[in-house]
Amino acid sequence: MKVSTSGSNTVSVTSLAEEISTDSGPTRNLPEPRGCIGPGRNGQQFCGKPTESRRSVLCVAHSSQRKNGGSLQPLRTRTNTSKCIGPGQDGGACGRSVFSRPVGEDDGVCKTHYDQLKRRGFMSPIGRRLPPLSDKCSGPGRDGSALCGRPAEARDTLLCSPHDRQLKKNGVLRPIRMVNTPEGPCVGPGPNGASCGRPMENKAHRLCQSHYAQRHRGKELTPLKLTRKRGEVARCGFEGCRYNDAPGGEGYCHHHWRQLHSGQDLTPLKRKLNRGRSVLDRDENGNKLCIGCLTWKSESDFSKVSAARDGLNYKCSRCHASIRMERVYGVDLDHYEAMLAAQGGCCKICRRPAPAGQNRFAVDHNHRCCPGTLSCGHCIRGLLCQPCNQGLGLLQENGNILRQAAEYVLLNDAAFAVRE
Repeated sequence: MKVSTSGSNTVSVTSLAEEISTDSGPTRNLPEPRGCIGPGRNGQQFCGKPTESRRSVLCVAHSSQRKNGGSLQPLRTRTNTSKCIGPGQDGGACGRSVFSRPVGEDDGVCKTHYDQLKRRGFMSPIGRRLPPLSDKCSGPGRDGSALCGRPAEARDTLLCSPHDRQLKKNGVLRPIRMVNTPEGPCVGPGPNGASCGRPMENKAHRLCQSHYAQRHRGKELTPLKLTRKRGEVARCGFEGCRYNDAPGGEGYCHHHWRQLHSGQDLTPLKRKLNRGRSVLDRDENGNKLCIGCLTWKSESDFSKVSAARDGLNYKCSRCHASIRMERVYGVDLDHYEAMLAAQGGCCKICRRPAPAGQNRFAVDHNHRCCPGTLSCGHCIRGLLCQPCNQGLGLLQENGNILRQAAEYVLLNDAAFAVRE
């Protein structure tokens, strides 16, 4: 086995089994090392670190180098006290934190000097970043003002960059011309037929930023929505509007603003009954208004809902039952009661009234039209009691099977009648 290293610190280890005894004591030709026999740092012959195990001659780091298939290299010492050895401003060393260092050496160079070596091949002192100047430019200002007033950027002349270029180029200082700086209000449309009045952002079209965006998208210029700051209270421009703290565009609430821009006449908004504070309203008899049938009913006709302010539902129990029936069978409760009255309050097949404890008959529909439990409302055949409805389902609603079942029962009854 051979392990070799490159560089000035070169150690050739051949046939570790022959030269280094692992079982019978020290090596024959070399003095017994007190530690790792790998190459050391800064010209040292051996690394000297503790070996990986008693039977090993290399430390953990050098053993890792050998396992990775590379040559043994001096180990790098990573310390926070190392400083950059590149040239500094005052003739000494740079002194910045080390970014890269040669293999086996403690000293290195910082990131800036490393980039210099990589790009140019040599290093030069790094310029220090000076803090910005606190002085103001003393050049002539615009509109007859004595001083420019811009922050000074040139340290030798204490002028701003445009005045410093004028001085070094022509030797004459003149006021700085404002290039393409619009002045004046926007001429776009505003509320109530007036102009927009916002600060102009585009000099060519004399428009503010929002109106210029409308023109850039190819749309017709329209008044902008009026915005309000957080915490401000603004009333809707429509008299009697209940949205007094929800302004939208042009001084109107969101709902009236939509009426205005859809071409409709401004009209009062429809009030949602029994919502908000009106949920607690009661008449002189203590009845509550149902928003479904718009009738005053006793509180016992409303189901309990814990999320409601008064603990009762918005709609009465009859309205909820009518909604569920219309969702399943396609007819409401009024239609159901009219069908039941036409049948005389009895089942349409057996002509018997509803048994005790059964509130309603089953709504029977043709499953060829609407397979399943839902119905469209047009295929309803009638109202049946529970036994008749289940019998139709068990006999698959097949007319031939029902006819044969009827003949079977009638013939059997006739046979018993002859015997008697």
